[in-house]
Amino acid sequence: MVHDQYIEPFKTGYFKKDQSVAYPYKPSTIPSMVVHVIGLVIPFSLILFHHFLTTKPILKSSKSRFGFLIKALPTIVGYLFGVAISQLLTDICKYNVGRLRPHFLDLCRPEITNLSLVNNETEYVPADDYNCYNSSFSVKNDCATCGWDEEQRAHRIREAYLSFPSGHTSYSFQTAVFLILYLQAKFSNHHLMKNTLMIPMVQLLILVSAIYTGITRIQDYKHHPTDVIAGALIGAIAQIVNALWITKIFEDDKDNNDNVEVEGEVVSMKTIKKDVIQKDMSTNESTLA
Repeated sequence: MVHDQYIEPFKTGYFKKDQSVAYPYKPSTIPSMVVHVIGLVIPFSLILFHHFLTTKPILKSSKSRFGFLIKALPTIVGYLFGVAISQLLTDICKYNVGRLRPHFLDLCRPEITNLSLVNNETEYVPADDYNCYNSSFSVKNDCATCGWDEEQRAHRIREAYLSFPSGHTSYSFQTAVFLILYLQAKFSNHHLMKNTLMIPMVQLLILVSAIYTGITRIQDYKHHPTDVIAGALIGAIAQIVNALWITKIFEDDKDNNDNVEVEGEVVSMKTIKKDVIQKDMSTNESTLA
């Protein structure tokens, strides 16, 4: 991404005896790629499925059902807009706060450059008074975190300043909130679901999945608990605002009532009614003549 290449995070100092940033580095239980793929595939599939069910050709001879793709496009774009809002807010906070991740010391292994601070165990070490050891020393394969080359380690150390808020959690919660709201808006009143617990159970499963994602970020020492809470709030609020007031998913699907598909083309019901009236008038005039 652009900001990963050209924008440096705000660099903060640390306290030597701060145990909150002294945890060991661990790989992620849920990789970032998995979170992002799920956050696109499932919402897209649900939106397309809804419009596929509600888009019906007006003629029995019409076999084309691809008109639902056109109807689904505004909602898909609306969802992506919510994703963008959540991601933008998350990245703005990450790159300007510069909070240290719990595994910061294990990755950085700071070398204090200000000699007056070397023997002071409780002194706060400002950002300008230390270097992470990959800046001054060659990488050695003598620990679990030293298997990377210089470029990989520099990238990891750079990410060690991006703890607040949790990007995994904000993305997971924006996905979960949109799915929960979309299920409520489009499927809860379906005749097969109306008197069952199917939709609430699926909504609960989605919410638990998002919560679990946030918990793994704490267990993996990637984030502090407050990072996860902040990420959840950003993602949830972004999609609530988007779904209710921008994409407006709770409004009736006007296209489903006003438009129909005729031989592969979406045609306005007003146009069809107008054509029918004109044909009726022509028929009456011919009869009178």
